[in-house]
Amino acid sequence: MIFCNRPRKNLDELVPDASADALDLMKKLLQFNPDKRITAEQALKHPFVARYVQSLGSYYMPMVQSKVMRKTNFDLLIVIAS
Repeated sequence: MIFCNRPRKNLDELVPDASADALDLMKKLLQFNPDKRITAEQALKHPFVARYVQSLGSYYMPMVQSKVMRKTNFDLLIVIAS
């Protein structure tokens, strides 16, 4: 596999309207090395996601956790974005 040698772009340049919490979560989810990548459980506890999870209330929480825990980190990003 050959990669182009391009200058690295910052996420805050690519997504200028994203909050600091959103950028932090994206950086953690988009880690190439899976050992450094945030887990789904850690992502649910991240401040950006936690405020949405808390707003769902305790009734929906087990359902959200069980669905998200089975998904990959990339799928979690899609769940967060939708």
